[in-house]
Amino acid sequence: MNDILKQMFRMEMLVSIIYLLIGLTLFFLPGSVLVTISIVIGIIALIVSIFPIVNYFKMENKLLGFGSLITGVTFAIAGLIMIIYPSLLETVIAIMIGVIMIINSINKIEYAITLRDNKVKEWYVSMIFAIITLILGIFFVVNTWTVVKIVTKILGLIIIIYAILDIVETIFVKRKVKKVFTIVEEGKEIKVIDE
Repeated sequence: MNDILKQMFRMEMLVSIIYLLIGLTLFFLPGSVLVTISIVIGIIALIVSIFPIVNYFKMENKLLGFGSLITGVTFAIAGLIMIIYPSLLETVIAIMIGVIMIINSINKIEYAITLRDNKVKEWYVSMIFAIITLILGIFFVVNTWTVVKIVTKILGLIIIIYAILDIVETIFVKRKVKKVFTIVEEGKEIKVIDE
């Protein structure tokens, strides 16, 4: 097998192992991962806030640059909040998902009522799904920490499965390629079958 293919397989394996480690971390340590993400976002927001603030003080016409100052200060405050209260990110994410689900369920209830008023027999199916979505939305808003941990664990599990499949595929392809190269090196003829 040539060096380029060997490097490709090594790189594929390395990337798959990194994905596997990320998935395992998300699955087994969801809280600490979210705290770290929150702190990193906070630091990025603080760094980004520097540029509009500096631009404001460089401008001659301070009135025109006031929007730039407000943007910078907003980013700085948001960054500090994310660093000081890292668990806030989890809460905000869960509440946003919950609110979206509640709004969606209200629309579905209206839709179900419209179906009922138009004598559609299966209107109750839409109503049942709307009520389930409403309950889930309320659960997301009320139990933010539990929801975020569950969602993070599910994400971690998906990444773990993907990484394992990727590793298996890389090993399988590597064996097939190695077999082809062995046949070529031994001088055996490779038959190509046209379908």
